Amino acid sequence: MKQSPMKPQNFIREEELKNRVATLYFGKYDCDRIVGNIDFCILPRWRDPRQMVLIPDAFGYNERGEVVLAQIGANSFTHAYDYIGNQTNFAANAATNTFTHNNLNQMEPEVK
Repeated sequence: MKQSPMKPQNFIREEELKNRVATLYFGKYDCDRIVGNIDFCILPRWRDPRQMVLIPDAFGYNERGEVVLAQIGANSFTHAYDYIGNQTNFAANAATNTFTHNNLNQMEPEVK
């Protein structure tokens, strides 16, 4: 007899989870803004709107929780991963590094 897959008992929608994390862990910060393609940002709360000209640090994550974008000051970093989570690409500003992995998931040296 084939069993049907079990449904999770405590299923939480993505938006509800983001709201809970923002409230519980980042209550002192602004977590309401969407910056570019990043839909959950943790930014300082600005008392004076003129302060917003500063570039806040921002981080973006994929559905597996891996960092895919980091904006730190004026520097921009991107990361890409394969389907099992191996890093395949890293770019810092204009410089890009590409990585490959062998059948043991070990990173191969970059061939120049």
